[in-house]
Amino acid sequence: MRLDPLNNRPLFIVGIVIAVLAFLSIFKIGGSVGPVQIKRIDLFSDVLPNKKDCKRSINNDLAAKNGTSPAGVHEVRETGQNERAAASNTLIISFAGGQSGSLDSFFEELRRTEKDGGKVRIAYFGDSIIEGDLITHDLRKNLQKSFGGSGVGFVPVTSATAVARGTIHHRFSDNWQVLALHPRPKNEAKLGISGFTFLPRSDQAVTGSFGGLKTERFKHSWTEYTASALSENTHPFRVVKLYYGPSNEPAFAKYTLDGEVEHTIDLCGDDVVQEAVISNNGPVNKVRIDFFARGQAPVYGLSFEDTRGVYVDNFAIRGYSGLTLDRIPGQIYSGFDRFLRYRLIIVHYGINVAGFTTKQEFNWYRKQMAAVLGHLKNAFPGASFLVISVNDIGHRDNMETVTKPSIPLLVEAQYNIARETGAGFWNLFNAMGGENSMADWAAGQRPLASKDLTHFNPRGAKKIADLLTKALLEEYEAFKARREHSGSSKTSPAKNIRAAR
Repeated sequence: MRLDPLNNRPLFIVGIVIAVLAFLSIFKIGGSVGPVQIKRIDLFSDVLPNKKDCKRSINNDLAAKNGTSPAGVHEVRETGQNERAAASNTLIISFAGGQSGSLDSFFEELRRTEKDGGKVRIAYFGDSIIEGDLITHDLRKNLQKSFGGSGVGFVPVTSATAVARGTIHHRFSDNWQVLALHPRPKNEAKLGISGFTFLPRSDQAVTGSFGGLKTERFKHSWTEYTASALSENTHPFRVVKLYYGPSNEPAFAKYTLDGEVEHTIDLCGDDVVQEAVISNNGPVNKVRIDFFARGQAPVYGLSFEDTRGVYVDNFAIRGYSGLTLDRIPGQIYSGFDRFLRYRLIIVHYGINVAGFTTKQEFNWYRKQMAAVLGHLKNAFPGASFLVISVNDIGHRDNMETVTKPSIPLLVEAQYNIARETGAGFWNLFNAMGGENSMADWAAGQRPLASKDLTHFNPRGAKKIADLLTKALLEEYEAFKARREHSGSSKTSPAKNIRAAR
C-alpha cells in the first residue's frame, strides 16, 4: 500500500521545528533579526549537565585551597579573622599567625594618625587598571577625607599617560632618557620604586657657575607640575619633595615655585636614594625643575603631600604582570622607605596573565609572585601587605558575554599567594559581582567599564575605590574593637575579684 505524502506532512514539520530548535540551542542564538525577536533557548537543559555546575565556583575554589579540602575557611578563622570575612564576597581576608590580622600594623599607624595627626603612606603597585591614577585617586580622596591629608603623593618625572591623569597637570621635555622595568629592563640596579628612572639628556651650555665651576656643558632636561582643581585634596601643593639617585659627577637642579625666585640644589651624593625638600610650607600651584648633569644623574620623581594624613602612591606600569618587581634591588626599596615609611603595600595585578590557561601555568605564577612578595616584605619590614585579585574579564562566547575561563584559576592563585605570604586578600572579582559581572559593568547608558571588557572607566574606578575603602574601614573598625577588647580584658586582680563576686 502506498503512503499518502499528505499524511506524513505533520511529522515532517515537527522534524523541521526540532532541528531549528536544536540549532538555536547549540549555537546560543538570540537577539533580533529586523522586527523579529529571537529568544535564547536551551532545548537540552534537562538532559545535559548545567554549564555553571560543571565550572567550579570561585568560592569553592578558594575554600578548597587547590582542591585539597575546605580547610581554607577554618584556617582564616583560626588566624583571628572575623568569621564574617570567610562568608562575605567583599570583606578582606586576613592570613596572619596568632590573633593578629595581616593589616594590623597598618591599622595601628592609622589609629595613631586619627588620634594624634601623624602620617600614613600606602604604595599601590598595579598595571593599566590603575593607570592615570584610576582607583588610587578615589581611594586617596576617601582616606584623606577620613584621616586628613592633601596631595597626590609620588609622581614620576615623565609619564606616558600624563595627559590622561586629571589629578595633576604634568609637562616635561621630550629628551629624557627613561630606564624602565618593563618590557625589557637594561639596568635594574638603577631603577626607582616606580619601576622607572629618568636621566637628563642633550648638551646645553650653562652660563654662570655652580660649586666653583665656570661655564660648562651639561645635559639638561626639565619637568613641570601644576596643581589640579579636580578636587579639594589635589590643590594647592603644600609639601613638595624631590627624590634622586647617586651621581659622582657634577649635577644640580634649578627650580621655581609659581615662577618666582629660582633656587638651586646640588644633586651630587653617594646614597642610592636621596631626598631634597622643594617646598615645606605652601601653598604652591606650579613647580618647574630644570636638571643639569655632566654624567648620569638618576632622578626618580617628586612627592606632593602635606604634614599629616594619608597618602597613596600610584605605581602603575602598563602591560605589566608584577612578576619581576624583585629585580629592583632591595636597597632601592629600603632607600625610599627610609624617607617615605610605607605602612601598607597593595599588590594589584592579573590582567596581563589572564591568557594563562592551565593549572601548571597558574602554579608557576603563584610561586613567582610569592617570591616577589617575599622580596618586598624584606624591603618594607614595617608595612602590612594586601593582595587584590584580578577583576572579572569578559569575552564573547557566541553571542553572549561571559567570564574568561582563566579568571577563577587566577583568583585562586592570588588567594594562595596571600595565604602563603601572610598578606591580606581582597577578592575584587567577587566584590564587583563575580561570574559574568563585567558584562553588566560595561553595559547601559552610563557604563562602569570600557568596551574591552577588562578596564574600568573613571566611574567604575570610583566604585571600585569606594568598595575597597569600605572593606578597609570595616576591618579597621574591627581592629579597634579587638584592641579595645584586649585592653579591657587586662584588668587588675582586684577588679577580677569584684567581677567574680
